[in-house]
Amino acid sequence: MAWSRPVLRLLAGPHTGRPCNGGLEKRPRGAGRRTNTAWGVGLRMRAALPFPVALLTAAGLCLAQTAMGLEGIWLTADGTAKIRFEPCPSELCGRLVWLRDANDPRTGRPVLDKHNPDPALRGRQLLGIPVITGVTPVHEGEWRATAYNAEDAGTYAVTLTLTAPNALALRGCGLVGLVCRTETWTRVAR
Repeated sequence: MAWSRPVLRLLAGPHTGRPCNGGLEKRPRGAGRRTNTAWGVGLRMRAALPFPVALLTAAGLCLAQTAMGLEGIWLTADGTAKIRFEPCPSELCGRLVWLRDANDPRTGRPVLDKHNPDPALRGRQLLGIPVITGVTPVHEGEWRATAYNAEDAGTYAVTLTLTAPNALALRGCGLVGLVCRTETWTRVAR
């Protein structure tokens, strides 16, 4: 069916006088400039696609690196705790999910965050709290984060490095970088 001139005028854009139908107006074969390609995307649109696609791909790779590298449950070097890396409300975090001694030997009750400087948090159970927060990728297989040590209620800047598929080196420094310690955690489950 051929388009009539009144119909084309109704389809015309407000300022251009050209149809608002994406350039699909009926024309004889080979007449005028064609704005469509085989996929229905104009040449200008195709030229603009590589940047957003590259940006989304880079963001996806960054998230995939974070998720694929740290995902799962890790046993600490001394074998007393397990940390599960999972998405938290704003970022990836490591949550305390198992303690060898989950109950306080003096009270027989679950271990509490009794050394926390905030009195309101001293009554919370340690199991379930995020102990690694602010996980951000640095390089492939390496992340920066903040670690909470419930034994002294201190927070420390740490670097997490995947040294093997199931080995994670956690390096933290104190005293303005003068005293550093590295321990290796082992992945126990994905």
